[in-house]
Amino acid sequence: MEKLNDKKVPQELKDRKQWVCWKHIDRDGKLTKTPFQPNGEPAKSNDPDTWSTYDQAVYAIDWFEGIGFMFSESDPYCGIDLDGCRDAKTGKFEWWAHQLLKEFDSYSEVSPSGTGAKIFVRAINPRTSGKKIGIDAAKVCDKEPGLEIYDRLRYFAITGCRLGGISASTEDRQEQVTKLCDKHWPSATPFVMPKIDNTNVNVMDRARRYLVRMPPSISGSDGHGVAFRTACILVLGFGLTREEAMLLLSEWNQSCRPPWSEKELLHKVEEANKQPGERNFLRDTPQQQWQSIVIPKFTAPVEPKHDGITLASAAESYLSQLESGEADLIELGVSDLDYAIGGGVAPGEMIIIASRPSHGKSAVALQCLDITSQQGLVGVMISEEMSHYAIGKRVIQYACDEPQERWQYQLPGVRKDLKSHFKDRALVHIVQDCRSVDRAAASLKFYAKEHGAKVAVVDYAQILSSKGNNRVEQVSATSIALRQVANDTGMVVIVLCQLNRAVESREMFVPRASDLRDSGQLEQDADVVVFLVWPHRIDSKNDPEIYRMFVAKNRNRPINANVVESRFVPSRQMVLPPSSGGGNVATNEEIEAFNQTGLF
Repeated sequence: MEKLNDKKVPQELKDRKQWVCWKHIDRDGKLTKTPFQPNGEPAKSNDPDTWSTYDQAVYAIDWFEGIGFMFSESDPYCGIDLDGCRDAKTGKFEWWAHQLLKEFDSYSEVSPSGTGAKIFVRAINPRTSGKKIGIDAAKVCDKEPGLEIYDRLRYFAITGCRLGGISASTEDRQEQVTKLCDKHWPSATPFVMPKIDNTNVNVMDRARRYLVRMPPSISGSDGHGVAFRTACILVLGFGLTREEAMLLLSEWNQSCRPPWSEKELLHKVEEANKQPGERNFLRDTPQQQWQSIVIPKFTAPVEPKHDGITLASAAESYLSQLESGEADLIELGVSDLDYAIGGGVAPGEMIIIASRPSHGKSAVALQCLDITSQQGLVGVMISEEMSHYAIGKRVIQYACDEPQERWQYQLPGVRKDLKSHFKDRALVHIVQDCRSVDRAAASLKFYAKEHGAKVAVVDYAQILSSKGNNRVEQVSATSIALRQVANDTGMVVIVLCQLNRAVESREMFVPRASDLRDSGQLEQDADVVVFLVWPHRIDSKNDPEIYRMFVAKNRNRPINANVVESRFVPSRQMVLPPSSGGGNVATNEEIEAFNQTGLF
């Protein structure tokens, strides 16, 4: 990411109290550059009281990722954002961006990502919105080519990495801005303010000031509800007409992530107008009395989904997957488990691996991540129990032949083994201390989108916090959230779970569906459920070679074997095939007991 070059930032921008700090915030799996005040409080694009001086922003930059300049109606500036147009390695711009930079010939700088540019000019945006549009051009980085233009209610992250051969100051470029908007936003005509008397002008001014109190609509944080309630405040609280409400909403909309289309905002205004109850309760209320007004709890109507999928198209989609090879199963590579569950797992499936503590479920999960990474699949592990140091130790045990007690004296050899082990494997990312399922789900979606992760492990489900009045409701909410991640991302989501103590008290250590702790939702949401039992851990008199995996559920394929015979090697953190003649065979009674009680 580009660092701030203080000397290149135009002094005319530095002199204005329109600065914020910013950092990336995960919003529903998407990283968003969110503005903050230097003191850490949120900054609002429609509230100048939350903006700072340039020096204040720079002083606090070490606590953030950068600083930004907030555009305002009170300044003469307009910003043009060119996205996905620069090769960060060579510094070369695509033809369309190069042409615009030369045409505007005003202060321009490289964007923080290094893959775009920002142009600052003196002009007014003739449109109510300059939201991003795509550019039909070659893709030179991971971002799509795009263009935006704003002169208010938005900020630009500033790097000071000025482009050479272009004016070092902001220039008057109204003609060029108008021409640009006519070309790329020809239908984006602004709402025309109707003829209103002075009383209505005062009401609209109060409503505009009231909107400063309203939070922006953020995707993944009840954004639909926030936008609807804002429309209700304008239409019902202040009694504004459709055109008046749309004018103010379009201003407020620039702080939303992502902004709503005019059609969507108009729909919310019309829905707000249908709401029953008191009206005009804010219209004549002075600002100093706003706190005393009880605002009704406006509930947004449920937005219908239109996926456009039919039975015929669903069948054709499946056939297309078969034809392209995308429907191939992913091998987990753990002993004979793949055979037992019909050859492997499919993208978008949720897999439950459950056991008592210290029965090897984390080792099995790490083995799955290692084998799938060997297949070229990027992985991610949500680790709530183990630190990355503890995971690192287990990885060395798995990848290196050298006994652990000799690592300290054989470091070059250990590092050589690790380098060889990871040479042809895809990356597996570790995320620690999410604590809540919401944050874990957001992290998984982020790695799926930004890093192409295809396999995920959550270690473990019952430790993640979630909403609910009791443990059953909380674990159920966790299960539903992780199921949704698998559906939304197409990742294989391996969820580790704990079993209760009941299995330890039985004469035969055969798990049952009811042994899953705290919730029946887990097995309901899962496509595959596997129980792990290491009898030696329960009773040291048992043969340490014996290790069993019980396949309790396989929703989408046949179960070829209910019980998988394996052996667990703690010193290597591996599950391996049984030793020849090792006696690692489930008895008929054990298999029959599981067949009767373990299946869903």
